[in-house]
Amino acid sequence: MALEGDLEDVELTGLIQMACSERKTARLTVRAPEGKGDVFFHAGEIVHAELGLLEGEKALYGLLGWTSGRFQLSTGSPPPSARTIKTSCHRLLMEGMCRLAEGQMDHEAPGAAHTEGSPGKAELRLEADLLALVSQLEQRMARCDERKLKAKPSLLLHVLADLVNDVAKFSERIPEARLTGSLRKALLRVSDDFPYARILRANSNRLSVQAAIGLYDNATDTPETRDFFLKQLRQALLRVLEELFEFFAAYFEDADEEQQWRDTFRVYLADLTQAVTRIVP
Repeated sequence: MALEGDLEDVELTGLIQMACSERKTARLTVRAPEGKGDVFFHAGEIVHAELGLLEGEKALYGLLGWTSGRFQLSTGSPPPSARTIKTSCHRLLMEGMCRLAEGQMDHEAPGAAHTEGSPGKAELRLEADLLALVSQLEQRMARCDERKLKAKPSLLLHVLADLVNDVAKFSERIPEARLTGSLRKALLRVSDDFPYARILRANSNRLSVQAAIGLYDNATDTPETRDFFLKQLRQALLRVLEELFEFFAAYFEDADEEQQWRDTFRVYLADLTQAVTRIVP
């Protein structure tokens, strides 16, 4: 089965995200005035890309800059035997989008007019900064010692709080009224679904989980009750991150840009949730 269309209607990054999130084994072929390129997926991971004489990540990054042409996504197509890409799909897209944003800013003429429907320089800078933020969050999580977290599950709340505070700190760099007090607003929304989240405190736009950790570590309840308490707080903190990311996505005026960032944040949160659940089921 093949999905075909025009790149003017569907962004290439969106197609790649879809293939990755749906764990497809497929071949994405793009034909444009610049030439022909192919991206191969196996079980939702990008394993190979070709663009002219280029192969691997260089070929993929070259393709991501294409905005016109025809595409065909054929599922079930086996990838080449030689794997040239081993980086995760999410990280590849992050790096590719960062390169695109930097390239657009480098080529924008000083004083160039901002046309309707195209991102202005401030939005392009924000895109690059958001990509750097997501990469920073991924690195912080990757540095965690899973054995220590499994031995003392309450430490996971510290890790998630650090992620939330990184994002809250980033929000202060955006001159937007609706981002003022964004952490407190996110906590209020989340506490409706997760009552234990009311234990969490936000002062000066920073989150504290110390009281929650003290309650968990010193509780004399049954293991099941303590596990439920920790699980609900874990879910609440993930939801707080989701709420903060929603504030960022809504900042973009262009609907396609807004949706693209929602998709990007969704992929990151899915990976984070999977990692967190592996540590504390």
